[in-house]
Amino acid sequence: MLNRYVLDANVLVSAVLSPGSTANLAYQKALDTGILLISVETFAECESVIFRSKFDRYISVVTVVTVGWVKERNPTS
Repeated sequence: MLNRYVLDANVLVSAVLSPGSTANLAYQKALDTGILLISVETFAECESVIFRSKFDRYISVVTVVTVGWVKERNPTS
């Protein structure tokens, strides 16, 4: 059985912004050893924070895609 992990929005954003951080290590462990669970609300909060212009100097769209921060805008059924 896989482990299940829940990380709050602050940890997820920190994981993206600081690759060597404790938050990033927790994020990587969750991905490597189990399933990362995230609510729609938490994802929306992370998305609204990470795409703020003040973070542009820290990350690029390539970085966001690399860590799996991709959201389909108009999913089809």
